[in-house]
Amino acid sequence: MKILPNLLTHCLILLVCLSFSACSTHHKKSVSTYDHTSSATDNGDEEISSAEPEETALMKALARYPEVIEIAGKNLEPHRITYFLMNLAGLFHGYYNKHKVLTEDKQLSAGRLYLILAVQKVIKNGLALLGVSAPERM
Repeated sequence: MKILPNLLTHCLILLVCLSFSACSTHHKKSVSTYDHTSSATDNGDEEISSAEPEETALMKALARYPEVIEIAGKNLEPHRITYFLMNLAGLFHGYYNKHKVLTEDKQLSAGRLYLILAVQKVIKNGLALLGVSAPERM
């Protein structure tokens, strides 16, 4: 039966769309609060070296995106993109539920906002490759 895989795919895409929507909402709330024109590392040579494990997992997942797209394209396996986006959405939800993005520490907040923007861009791009629109609000 093809109904169950199609239903599962639609549920996964809904989860990914919810993640994209959450990224969009958070970004809009932060625009008036934080200066996005300054670098996340404006303190000279100081580097952000103490990333939370969930942040590291998100960054590693984002780094794998080009490889996933290449393999999916070469092998004509678009489901790889769906599974990647589902995994990314799961990582994002875990991160978002555990960590406060907008904090008193502007440098930390800026870094977290840039991470969320990167997740948002990858989700939007992946959904576009699958022919699905990425809603700003749900």
